Amino acid sequence: MRNKIISMLCIVCLTMMLTACSVSGSATTSARTVVPSSLENIPSSKNTKVVVEKGDSYYDPQSLEEVENLSEFIVKGHLLDDARQKLYSPESGVVVYGVTVSSLEISKVYKGKLNAGETIPIAEKYYTLDENGETTRYELGYAPSNPGTEYIFFLNKAIDSNEFMRGFYSPMVKETGRYPVLRTKDSGYSRLNLMSENELNLVQENPETYKRIYQQVIDKYLQ
Repeated sequence: MRNKIISMLCIVCLTMMLTACSVSGSATTSARTVVPSSLENIPSSKNTKVVVEKGDSYYDPQSLEEVENLSEFIVKGHLLDDARQKLYSPESGVVVYGVTVSSLEISKVYKGKLNAGETIPIAEKYYTLDENGETTRYELGYAPSNPGTEYIFFLNKAIDSNEFMRGFYSPMVKETGRYPVLRTKDSGYSRLNLMSENELNLVQENPETYKRIYQQVIDKYLQ
C-alpha cells in the first residue's frame, strides 16, 4: 500500500513539473511576440486560393547598392509563428488592403539603430480573407515569408503620420527587400541561377533582377 501511494505521488509531481514547463514555454513565446493582440486572426484553410496583385512601388532597384540606399535598416533574422493581420476597409466595409504582421527576431544588424536579440513587428504586404465560403490570400507583389527561415531583410519603418502602418517595419520595395539565408554548404550558392521563382518565393519581381541582387547580397553579407 505504501509503495502504491509513493508511486501515485511521483506521478502527480511529474505531471505538475510537465505542466509548469509547458506554461513556462508558453510564457516565453508570449513574451517574445510583439504583434499587437488587437490585430485580426488569419483565416486558415487547406485549400487557400492565391491572388497575386501587382501593388504599387515608387522604386525599381536594379542593384544591391540601390536597395541599401533605400533602406533604413538591414538585418538578419527569422519570423516567429505568431502572424496576425491588419485590414483596411472603407466605409462600405469591403476590405481593399491589408498587411500580415509577424514578430521578427533579429540575429544580426548591418545597418540602423536596432540590436541583435531584439524583436520587432514586421508587416508584409499580403492578407487573407474568407469570401463566399472560400479562403483567399491576396499577395500584393509579395509572397509570405516562412516562419523559422532565416532571411536578410532590408527594412524601413513607417512614419508616425502613417496611422495604418505606424510602429511597423516593412521590407523595402517588396520582394527586393528580402533574401533567404543560404548556408555555404547548401547547393543554392552554386545553383542560384538555376533556382525557380517558387524556390525564390517570387510572385512579381523579375527573377533575373532578383537573382543579380541576391548574388550581391550573398557576396557581401553571407560569406
